[in-house]
Amino acid sequence: FGRLVTTAHTIPLRVFAGVCCLRVHGVKRWSDVQHVLRIHTTPDGLMVTTYRSKRKEQALLWAALRLGFRANDWVEPFTRSCDEAGLPKGDFLVLRPSVDLVSFTRHPAGWADANRAFHALLVVAGMDVDEVVHYTMHSLRHVYPTCGFQLMFPPPAVTLMGHWATKEDH
Repeated sequence: FGRLVTTAHTIPLRVFAGVCCLRVHGVKRWSDVQHVLRIHTTPDGLMVTTYRSKRKEQALLWAALRLGFRANDWVEPFTRSCDEAGLPKGDFLVLRPSVDLVSFTRHPAGWADANRAFHALLVVAGMDVDEVVHYTMHSLRHVYPTCGFQLMFPPPAVTLMGHWATKEDH
Protein backbone atom coordinates (compact mmCIF):
# COMPACT_ATOMS: atom_id res chain seq x y z
CA PHE A 1 0.00 0.00 0.00
CA GLY A 2 2.98 2.30 0.54
CA ARG A 3 3.52 2.41 -3.22
CA LEU A 4 -0.19 3.04 -3.90
CA VAL A 5 -0.15 6.15 -1.69
CA THR A 6 1.70 7.82 -4.58
CA THR A 7 0.69 5.76 -7.63
CA ALA A 8 -3.05 5.09 -7.28
CA HIS A 9 -5.01 6.82 -10.06
CA THR A 10 -7.34 8.95 -7.92
CA ILE A 11 -7.06 11.02 -4.76
CA PRO A 12 -9.59 8.84 -2.86
CA LEU A 13 -7.58 5.72 -3.69
CA ARG A 14 -4.31 7.42 -2.66
CA VAL A 15 -5.90 8.59 0.61
CA PHE A 16 -7.33 5.14 1.34
CA ALA A 17 -3.95 3.55 0.54
CA GLY A 18 -2.57 5.83 3.26
CA VAL A 19 -5.40 4.79 5.58
CA CYS A 20 -4.37 1.17 4.97
CA CYS A 21 -0.75 2.02 5.84
CA LEU A 22 -1.96 3.86 8.93
CA ARG A 23 -3.95 0.82 10.02
CA VAL A 24 -1.10 -1.64 9.38
CA HIS A 25 1.71 0.39 10.92
CA GLY A 26 -0.42 1.61 13.81
CA VAL A 27 -2.05 -1.81 14.37
CA LYS A 28 -5.43 -0.06 14.68
CA ARG A 29 -9.09 -0.64 13.95
CA TRP A 30 -11.05 1.33 11.36
CA SER A 31 -12.81 3.36 14.06
CA ASP A 32 -9.43 4.32 15.58
CA VAL A 33 -8.34 5.73 12.25
CA GLN A 34 -11.61 7.35 11.18
CA HIS A 35 -12.48 9.12 14.46
CA VAL A 36 -9.58 11.52 14.88
CA LEU A 37 -9.10 14.75 16.77
CA ARG A 38 -5.54 15.52 15.63
CA ILE A 39 -2.85 14.21 13.31
CA HIS A 40 0.70 15.44 13.12
CA THR A 41 3.90 14.14 11.59
CA THR A 42 7.15 13.44 13.36
CA PRO A 43 10.53 12.34 11.97
CA ASP A 44 9.57 8.73 12.82
CA GLY A 45 5.92 8.57 11.92
CA LEU A 46 2.43 9.93 12.23
CA MET A 47 0.96 10.77 15.64
CA VAL A 48 -2.82 10.41 15.88
CA THR A 49 -5.24 11.36 18.64
CA THR A 50 -8.39 9.26 18.42
CA TYR A 51 -11.59 10.06 20.30
CA ARG A 52 -13.34 6.73 19.71
CA SER A 53 -11.57 3.49 20.42
CA LYS A 54 -12.87 0.13 21.57
CA ARG A 55 -13.02 -0.07 25.37
CA LYS A 56 -11.44 3.38 25.79
CA GLU A 57 -13.43 6.19 27.38
CA GLN A 58 -10.94 8.98 26.74
CA ALA A 59 -8.88 10.27 23.85
CA LEU A 60 -6.03 7.97 22.85
CA LEU A 61 -2.71 9.12 21.40
CA TRP A 62 -1.00 6.56 19.19
CA ALA A 63 1.61 6.41 16.43
CA ALA A 64 2.20 4.71 13.09
CA LEU A 65 5.70 4.15 11.74
CA ARG A 66 6.74 6.38 8.83
CA LEU A 67 8.69 3.77 6.88
CA GLY A 68 6.86 0.89 5.24
CA PHE A 69 8.11 -2.62 4.61
CA ARG A 70 10.21 -1.46 1.68
CA ALA A 71 11.62 1.49 3.64
CA ASN A 72 9.46 3.91 1.66
CA ASP A 73 7.98 6.94 3.40
CA TRP A 74 4.22 6.69 3.01
CA VAL A 75 3.40 9.49 5.51
CA GLU A 76 4.47 12.48 3.40
CA PRO A 77 2.51 11.49 0.26
CA PHE A 78 -0.47 10.49 2.43
CA THR A 79 -0.61 13.83 4.24
CA ARG A 80 -0.12 15.64 0.92
CA SER A 81 -3.11 13.76 -0.59
CA CYS A 82 -5.17 14.50 2.52
CA ASP A 83 -4.28 18.20 2.24
CA GLU A 84 -5.27 18.16 -1.44
CA ALA A 85 -8.63 16.59 -0.53
CA GLY A 86 -9.20 18.95 2.43
CA LEU A 87 -8.89 16.12 4.97
CA PRO A 88 -9.22 15.44 7.82
CA LYS A 89 -12.61 17.00 8.48
CA GLY A 90 -13.62 18.09 11.96
CA ASP A 91 -13.70 14.88 13.92
CA PHE A 92 -13.09 12.25 11.23
CA LEU A 93 -10.28 11.46 8.83
CA VAL A 94 -11.87 10.56 5.50
CA LEU A 95 -15.00 11.20 3.51
CA ARG A 96 -17.08 8.62 1.65
CA PRO A 97 -15.68 8.13 -1.85
CA SER A 98 -17.95 8.44 -4.86
CA VAL A 99 -19.20 5.21 -6.47
CA ASP A 100 -16.45 5.39 -9.12
CA LEU A 101 -13.77 6.16 -6.48
CA VAL A 102 -12.77 9.33 -8.35
CA SER A 103 -13.87 11.94 -5.82
CA PHE A 104 -15.17 12.31 -2.27
CA THR A 105 -18.74 13.02 -1.21
CA ARG A 106 -19.63 15.33 1.69
CA HIS A 107 -20.36 12.46 4.11
CA PRO A 108 -17.97 10.66 6.46
CA ALA A 109 -16.74 7.30 5.19
CA GLY A 110 -18.12 4.21 6.88
CA TRP A 111 -16.92 0.64 7.22
CA ALA A 112 -18.46 -0.44 3.89
CA ASP A 113 -16.84 2.53 2.09
CA ALA A 114 -13.45 1.65 3.54
CA ASN A 115 -13.85 -2.00 2.52
CA ARG A 116 -14.83 -1.01 -1.02
CA ALA A 117 -11.73 1.18 -1.36
CA PHE A 118 -9.56 -1.54 0.22
CA HIS A 119 -10.83 -4.12 -2.27
CA ALA A 120 -10.22 -1.73 -5.18
CA LEU A 121 -6.66 -1.15 -3.95
CA LEU A 122 -6.02 -4.89 -3.73
CA VAL A 123 -7.19 -5.29 -7.34
CA VAL A 124 -5.02 -2.34 -8.45
CA ALA A 125 -2.08 -4.01 -6.67
CA GLY A 126 -2.63 -7.11 -8.79
CA MET A 127 -4.59 -9.45 -6.54
CA ASP A 128 -7.14 -11.70 -8.24
CA VAL A 129 -10.73 -10.58 -7.63
CA ASP A 130 -11.72 -14.03 -6.34
CA GLU A 131 -9.00 -13.69 -3.67
CA VAL A 132 -9.81 -10.06 -2.78
CA VAL A 133 -13.21 -10.94 -1.36
CA HIS A 134 -11.58 -12.94 1.44
CA TYR A 135 -10.15 -9.78 3.04
CA THR A 136 -11.67 -6.85 4.90
CA MET A 137 -10.25 -3.67 6.39
CA HIS A 138 -9.99 -5.59 9.66
CA SER A 139 -7.36 -7.85 8.05
CA LEU A 140 -4.92 -4.92 8.07
CA ARG A 141 -4.84 -4.80 11.86
CA HIS A 142 -3.45 -8.34 11.95
CA VAL A 143 -0.39 -7.87 9.70
CA TYR A 144 2.19 -7.14 12.43
CA PRO A 145 0.78 -9.64 14.97
CA THR A 146 0.74 -12.35 12.27
CA CYS A 147 4.36 -11.56 11.44
CA GLY A 148 5.13 -11.74 15.15
CA PHE A 149 3.61 -15.24 15.43
CA GLN A 150 5.45 -16.38 12.29
CA LEU A 151 8.73 -15.07 13.71
CA MET A 152 7.93 -16.96 16.95
CA PHE A 153 7.69 -13.89 19.17
CA PRO A 154 6.53 -14.79 22.67
CA PRO A 155 2.70 -14.81 22.80
CA PRO A 156 2.57 -12.01 25.42
CA ALA A 157 4.57 -9.77 23.04
CA VAL A 158 2.14 -10.47 20.19
CA THR A 159 -0.82 -9.83 22.51
CA LEU A 160 0.70 -6.49 23.46
CA MET A 161 1.42 -5.67 19.80
CA GLY A 162 -2.18 -6.42 18.83
CA HIS A 163 -3.57 -4.41 21.77
CA TRP A 164 -5.62 -7.47 22.71
CA ALA A 165 -7.19 -7.83 26.11
CA THR A 166 -6.04 -10.75 28.24
CA LYS A 167 -8.03 -12.70 30.83
CA GLU A 168 -6.32 -10.60 33.52
CA ASP A 169 -7.74 -7.41 31.91
CA HIS A 170 -11.35 -8.45 32.52
